[in-house]
Amino acid sequence: MPGAGDGEPYRIVVDESSFDFRGLREDRLTDLLDDFSDTLEELSEQHPVTVSPWWVEAECADDRKLYGVLYEGETPRAGRDARLRMVRLMDRCPTWDTDLPGLPDRVEVAGAAHDLAWSLCYAWWWTRRRHHVACLVFPVRDRRGWLPVSASDGRTDEPVAEEVFHLVEAPALYEFWRSLFEREDIAEQDFFDRARQSFP
Repeated sequence: MPGAGDGEPYRIVVDESSFDFRGLREDRLTDLLDDFSDTLEELSEQHPVTVSPWWVEAECADDRKLYGVLYEGETPRAGRDARLRMVRLMDRCPTWDTDLPGLPDRVEVAGAAHDLAWSLCYAWWWTRRRHHVACLVFPVRDRRGWLPVSASDGRTDEPVAEEVFHLVEAPALYEFWRSLFEREDIAEQDFFDRARQSFP
């Protein structure tokens, strides 16, 4: 299974930098948490979905980290059941390997800068090596499909752009798998497994 370990890196990562709760009322934030959890649960039933080991440290509102909002119920407030469900699903996700040489900590997505966007950096890093990683985005963000992500590759200070796939709904993953036929060299023994993923 792709990204399940066994020497192959993960294929789906949660983009913790997309958790922007600013300006959301409690009912709206609760609905968005439920939508995100629905997608994460559906994806996790089919494929491993990985998270940054520091995802709870991501800032989701001014002077607020995800840990405080989701685990402790700080403002901006969301419904308790929605918070606990998302926490439970995220806690079950494996964390990706942080020991990657030259992993950046800052990227630009379609021209917008993101500091400490660890999982986007992880996706960009692997894409540079022709192993594409899809980013699961919190649904308040309007990021879908293949988008340019730029970062410094560590050898120069010049940003290098790569296209990284972003998804909000689980069915979009089929588009990701289909695109890999053109974007990667698929080994002959893996061809039919990939075809089954792309055209269920």
